[in-house]
This record gives sequence, C-alpha cells and structure tokens, in this order.
Amino acid sequence: MQDFLERNIGIISEEEQGKISKSKVALLGLGAGSVIAGLLVRLGVEHLLIADGDTVSKSNLNRQLYVADDVGSSKTSRTEKALKAINPKLDLTVYDSYLSDSNLPILKGYNVIVDTIDLSAVNVIMSVHSLARQENIPVIFPINLGWKSMVTVFDDKSETLDDMLGDSSRADTGNFSFWATFLEKYVPEHGLEKYRAFLDKASKMEDWCPAPQIGATVYATASLVTTLLAKIVNDQTYTHAPKFDCLDLFRPEIE
Repeated sequence: MQDFLERNIGIISEEEQGKISKSKVALLGLGAGSVIAGLLVRLGVEHLLIADGDTVSKSNLNRQLYVADDVGSSKTSRTEKALKAINPKLDLTVYDSYLSDSNLPILKGYNVIVDTIDLSAVNVIMSVHSLARQENIPVIFPINLGWKSMVTVFDDKSETLDDMLGDSSRADTGNFSFWATFLEKYVPEHGLEKYRAFLDKASKMEDWCPAPQIGATVYATASLVTTLLAKIVNDQTYTHAPKFDCLDLFRPEIE
C-alpha cells in the first residue's frame, strides 16, 4: 500500500484497500468524470483508463476538475496531469478520443466501467452498456440533477439501460426529450423541483439542450460513485438498476 493511502485505513480495511488498488477501472467522459477520477485515485485505484475527445471550456470551470489555465487544452491531458500529481506511480491509460463502436474493445478486461459519457451521445452509451453486459463488467451510471445526485449500477443482476429507456432510446439523439421522460419516471418528484423548468423547456426543443449543473452536486455524485466502486470490487452489497442511490443536497436528512 502506498503511503498516501494510510489515512484510508480504519474506514477501509487493508484487505479492502488491496482489492481497490488491484482493480482496473475504465472511466468514460471527463466532465463530471474528471472529479470522479480524482476521488478514485485518492481512494487507491491504481489502474485507470480515462477517455474523452473534448477540450476544456470556460463553462466547465463551475463544476469540473479544471482551472482557467486549462481552457482550450484537452480534458485528457489536464486530467492526466492532475491525477499523476496525486499518485505519480498511477498506471494510467489515456485515450484522447470520443468512444465509438470501433474502439469499444479497449474496455475489455476492465473490472468496472464508470459511464459519465455526455447524454447527447446516447447511441455510444447504449453500445458501452451492451458490451459491458456481454463481458460481465459492472457499469456505474451517475446522474447530476439540480441539487440531486443519483447513481446506480448496471450488471448481470440489474435491469438494462435499454429496459429503462424503452424502445425510443435510439430513436432521436438530437434532443433531451427521452431523457426527460426517463427522469420523470425514475426520479422522486421532490428531486425535480429545481429542475422542472429545464425539463419542460428541453422536452419541447428539437436541438440538444445542455442541462444546468452546479459543482456541489457533481462532487456529491463523485462521492457516491467512489463509494459504489469500493463496494463492487470488495463484493459487498450495492444498489442495482432500476433503483438509485440518491443524495438531495437541498433536502439533507440530518441524523
């Protein structure tokens, strides 16, 4: 175990830490995924693939890993620099490209996939989930929704994303309408209060409508993802689709 992980012990056992360190994780998409990547490395993941073909823009700075000097640079290069600053010994595979059906085989052999691909790329998302089901690789699937963080896992014990999205999942990748229907079905009503105006607007638009997001929710979602990863690789009980682990920052439950 590397020295920088010593404060994990006591919450995570040395045996659990060992399994986390040996796991191979593929993280797809470096928007919210950039924050998740940092927490995974701090958790002790030592074998990581990151993939994204995007560059950093000013609109990313309110919620993603990046700083102003990163604007215009590739997300993979800036994320790589940040992760190696945490753990210089990190076994990091960098794929500076968007995923497509032709390059999906790079995911074979990984223990867990974290799917933070932009929701506009629905066909790619569905292809990733199909390959993961064939290869028996669990997929952690997070959603940031206003003040609400939601995460679930798709694996051989869960429903598929196709099941949850329905037959229209591939019908139209140009707008948010089918995701709006998905959220209406699976998100508790109180979780949509701060999101209602956007959903109403997006469901009527023909073009893709980027969702509003804030940093606090992204970091909360990243924390849920990290917790699920620790459970999966240590064969502990975790949430399967269609159920979600949820954290509503606007309505915290204080014990």
